[in-house]
Amino acid sequence: MTELMHNPRVMKKVQEELAQVVGMDSCVEEFHLPKLKYLDAVVKETFRLHSVPYLVPRRASQSSSIGGYTVPKDTTIILNVWAIHRDPQIWDNPLEFGPEKFLNDGIASKFDYSGNNFQYLPFGSGRRMCAGIALAERMLMFVLASLLHSFDWKLPAGTKLDLSENPSIAGLVTTYGGNDIALSNYGPEWRKLRKLFVSKLMSNTSLDACYALRKQEVKNTIRDLYNSDRDIIGNGSGKPIDIGELSNSTLNSWCYLEHRIFRISFQCFHGLIYKDIITGGTDTTTTMVEWTMAELMQHPLVTKKVHEELAQVVGMDSCVEEFHLPKLKYLDAVVKETFRLHPAQPLLVPHRASESSSIGGYTIPKDTTLMLNVWAIHRDPRLWDNPLEFRPERFLNDGIASKFDYSGKNFQYLPFGSGRRKCAGIALAERLLMFVLASFLHSFEWKLPVGTKLDLSEKYGFVTKKKEPLVAIPTPRLPNSELYQ
Repeated sequence: MTELMHNPRVMKKVQEELAQVVGMDSCVEEFHLPKLKYLDAVVKETFRLHSVPYLVPRRASQSSSIGGYTVPKDTTIILNVWAIHRDPQIWDNPLEFGPEKFLNDGIASKFDYSGNNFQYLPFGSGRRMCAGIALAERMLMFVLASLLHSFDWKLPAGTKLDLSENPSIAGLVTTYGGNDIALSNYGPEWRKLRKLFVSKLMSNTSLDACYALRKQEVKNTIRDLYNSDRDIIGNGSGKPIDIGELSNSTLNSWCYLEHRIFRISFQCFHGLIYKDIITGGTDTTTTMVEWTMAELMQHPLVTKKVHEELAQVVGMDSCVEEFHLPKLKYLDAVVKETFRLHPAQPLLVPHRASESSSIGGYTIPKDTTLMLNVWAIHRDPRLWDNPLEFRPERFLNDGIASKFDYSGKNFQYLPFGSGRRKCAGIALAERLLMFVLASFLHSFEWKLPVGTKLDLSEKYGFVTKKKEPLVAIPTPRLPNSELYQ
């Protein structure tokens, strides 16, 4: 719709086609869609200019050589479709919106959504291409045709059309309403926004003020878990629980309440809080809860040590409180080791080279977008002994523990990134993750359902999640049932 309003000549042609195919005395029906050749070309041209920039990550099933580059087996590959679709070596006038380039019969059949032509891949290609192409194409064409056939569209008086990508952020950032601290451009407004965010929302004072909310939501989850089929759980044959969903519901309930508190206290952050901090933060924290629990269930000796530490620090007659967390050294090491093997964002957020430089014999031009493969760094055998082994003890030595913190100063260990673009919510994430894990592990024993095999394979994406959800059965550990109420 944006491109059509920016190109009224094209919109006129679309509406002329609709009048001819559908008629001015009828509504659009799905049987009309195959006849709307020009609208189809408009949609294809929009997909070319504004496709999802990176396809889903791929894995090289075997070593190969492409364009003089060797791609080792099991390499994760991310394809920049946005750049392909704007490549002047492939497309004439690539930045110009011209649906006509898809109208010739030969061209139209060449540039379809099948993924067979690597010049045009809006839905990907091969086994990993979008499985819902047919539905997406029908829905998009039907909605657009109906809107354009039923109405004329124009901008409000005095409004200028903005075709910049992510315009909601661009428009809001100057008023501290930008919804993306992580991805918006570095500059004076970003610096002010981040400074306010860290000093106000992520300060110890603000986090302490909301502790009662975090405590109550975790307590509610523990209570519901205990009361759910209590008789069954009590005799050890309990109900399987999806760990990811459990932690997600806990964190989301807390976030809704905490968002209300922050909204009242910091009106200028209203849009930022829920969309950028709360939603983004809980997604990665939920993922890390699930990964940590999965690794613990894979390593019962480690779980036993965590339980022993919790019994010693918290006591079997008490519930976990936040003041216990700094004393849980072994659990902290478990969390750090989980972050090493399963960093929530394997490629971190994109960085931009502010000036040209040379690193390791490679020239990096100014304004290059850089993505850092932390997943590979954390598994590099030159940096870590037995890198694929889950061993929390590597973080326990006092000297080592201080060396591998979350500050981002040690480039061997960067779970939250480094520099100006590192995660601004580290303090909150660390508190949340430790508190939820300690509460779940102190209150219950966890085991896999009978006949279930633990799967630690990963589902690659912007956030690295488990391919298969972790389902486990909780059994109460604490002798006093009142602690579960």
